[in-house]
Amino acid sequence: TDVGYGGEKLLEKEIQMDILIELLFGKSTPIYNKLYKFDKYIEENKLAAEYFKEAGLINSYANCLNRIANGYILLKDEENSLKYIELCRPLLQSLNKSRRNDFYNVYLIYLIEYGSKEEIASILNEYRATNPNGKLDWVIVANAYLKLDNKKEANSCLLNFQHSSVVNNNARFYAFSTELYQKMNLLNPMSYFSFIIFKIIQ
Repeated sequence: TDVGYGGEKLLEKEIQMDILIELLFGKSTPIYNKLYKFDKYIEENKLAAEYFKEAGLINSYANCLNRIANGYILLKDEENSLKYIELCRPLLQSLNKSRRNDFYNVYLIYLIEYGSKEEIASILNEYRATNPNGKLDWVIVANAYLKLDNKKEANSCLLNFQHSSVVNNNARFYAFSTELYQKMNLLNPMSYFSFIIFKIIQ
């Protein structure tokens, strides 16, 4: 309840709730480093990108482009998100596996938000074909399959997820598991939501 809260307290409570929502659904990592500071984060990476480009450090340059695209996705800026994804795509053949995976992860996040099912399917196939034994972000891949209404494959991807020591990664897993299993009618939403909160605060 908000009874007894003044203006500042209400704002603080709202920010705390936003942080919890971000934590549950994997919108920022780590929470306090980037949340509400995306503009600064993007500008810093733009400056770094120019330096790495001039120095011929392609993997570092691509890393900055991926971060910029991800920052714009978090700001819900569709046009600029795609702009930096497209800047990175021609570099793929020159990138190491880690930076290549970063590109596909960011691209899938973008397509899950803005793309068609055909586009999601195409990039999923490309991602998995170029990384048959690669270290995939299984929560992102599972989310993409869920957008394609392929619940069986989404569940299979979650089974590949390795629990991380990073709380946000685990939070994304539990939050997405909730969505998936609700859609598969396999769990009671409120009981599983309580379980998620418990796991996050451990």
